[in-house]
Amino acid sequence: MDTLLDLELLRTFVAVAETGEIKLAAERVYRSSGAVSMQMKRLQELAGCELLLRSHRGVVLTDAGKVLLSRSQQMLALNSSTLAALSGKDISGQLTFGIPTDYAADFTRHFMPLLRAKMPNLAAKVVCDRSRHLRKKRQAGTVDIAIVAGEPGIKDGMPLWSESVNWVKSPKLSLNTEQPVPIALFDGDCLIRDLTLATLENADIRYEVVFTSPVLDNIAEAVYNGLAISLLPESLHKFGQTQQMLPSEPFHDIFTLNERLTFNLIYTQGQNAHTVETISTCFLHAHQQLQSVST
Repeated sequence: MDTLLDLELLRTFVAVAETGEIKLAAERVYRSSGAVSMQMKRLQELAGCELLLRSHRGVVLTDAGKVLLSRSQQMLALNSSTLAALSGKDISGQLTFGIPTDYAADFTRHFMPLLRAKMPNLAAKVVCDRSRHLRKKRQAGTVDIAIVAGEPGIKDGMPLWSESVNWVKSPKLSLNTEQPVPIALFDGDCLIRDLTLATLENADIRYEVVFTSPVLDNIAEAVYNGLAISLLPESLHKFGQTQQMLPSEPFHDIFTLNERLTFNLIYTQGQNAHTVETISTCFLHAHQQLQSVST
């Protein structure tokens, strides 16, 4: 008799694969990290092969794991659509989505087509704003579902994925320890600005803010053109045009930062669980498409 794969194990496996971290996956599936590790051990026993590997970047998939991820996503989607069909709950009506401003262009390009395919009868409205503002709008009820950057000390919503935050510079820029370090600084209420200022305030160096903007992509352009260094999420690096600061460079020991930016899905109370799961899947697939385009 063929081995039957447990959908709960597959759901946890997908969470681990998509977040890249056992801890974040545990938060998403509402289990302890130990329980998630045990589930992954059980799944690998059922599969008869290694699916996950630990690395300095977190958890990565083996070739077999990549095959299982695709099939698992299909099986979970089929399970959700089957339950929706049996219950007669075709998702319709209007929902207002919140997307962080600096990710709006990419996510509307990749997310909206996926959403229309999954929920053709849903009338979607999109609001772009800073994560902190989107939280307030969710609390006020003017946004139904939103992606927001995680904040220290705040636990809210469903963890979707995380990415590293690094100090980056252009090869065009040479740093001199005899001169102030040129900084490009985000101008607005944002976690990235807070992290930047905290690092600078704790560093025993001279620095000068030479470029400010309320748009992170403008900050990336300033770095690319050699005007300054800056702290940026990995997804906003201009690959091949900017580079993470290297150990051989001046100030690297000061600007080494071991931070990750976590993105969560938050939503108003009373949202249908199937609706939330379907939308989170669309956001995750959009993120994966964006990553494949960037690399």
